Amino acid sequence: MHSNPTARYAIFPGINPKIRCLWLGLLGGIVVLLSGCIHYELGVNFDDPNHGVILQQIQIGEQLQNVHQVLTRQWIDQLQQRARKVGGSAQVKGDQTLIVSIPFGNGSELTEKFNFFYGKESKLQPPKNKDNLTAVELPDIAPHIDLRQRNFLLFVRNRLHLELDLRGLAIALTNPDTLNTIPSIKKTNPGTRSINPTSLVQIEFKLHTPWGAQPLSSPSDTVLPRRSPNGKTLIWGLQLGQMNYLDAIFWLPSPLGWGTVGILLLVGVGRFLRYQVLPPSHSPNQTVISEGEPAPTPNNQPLAD
Repeated sequence: MHSNPTARYAIFPGINPKIRCLWLGLLGGIVVLLSGCIHYELGVNFDDPNHGVILQQIQIGEQLQNVHQVLTRQWIDQLQQRARKVGGSAQVKGDQTLIVSIPFGNGSELTEKFNFFYGKESKLQPPKNKDNLTAVELPDIAPHIDLRQRNFLLFVRNRLHLELDLRGLAIALTNPDTLNTIPSIKKTNPGTRSINPTSLVQIEFKLHTPWGAQPLSSPSDTVLPRRSPNGKTLIWGLQLGQMNYLDAIFWLPSPLGWGTVGILLLVGVGRFLRYQVLPPSHSPNQTVISEGEPAPTPNNQPLAD
């Protein structure tokens, strides 16, 4: 018996066909803008080792609202709920752009919040007023991030590693059932059975740091980043249908280290001023000796001849 080569990445195997159609319709709507393509951005911004933010920006086109309004609204509500669980927020601006912002205070918070928000436990709950509908799991494309930090007193060395599996998403976008839910494709290319996924969706990951980052390359790398004009941001264009591995090293100033140096400098300057610049102070019991007057001996005893 020959196995189906796509069975490994089948979308929602064993799920009620009605549920699958609802999800595929939602997925099809997500990848469509007015131009028929969506630009999805995921990024991590560092201010210093103790401050940063996770940013996600996706476009919610008019066609997405028309695919299934209840599922669309519920999907947005769940993103907002999950963002609040990790201390973040999700806002829809202009009825088209969804921006998720999740602040973090250190490297461990970054990995914990990132991996929770994009974890596999995230589920899309179907509308309750529909019959025979159960929870539908989102496609298994959850990214996983890891950050290792080493403190060198004045500077902190950071190594960031991100894994993102987009093989299942590529199969979903080339599925005929998905393509038939996209109005622009169904209208212009009736009977379409295959299409390049990159013509539907473009996904980017951005890493912004104060001094820029240096990407690490290896034979297994699937993508290499480009650098922003100011040199502070690395931008990876992720490839659908592949495992994407991203590695980068960047340095950040250590607030604790520089604070310690600042305190030591203040102490040193204070001691210098105390003993080298300012005149010595006299204690209240210290006797001031006039010029030409002999110094008194202990116990006011006269000097021996």
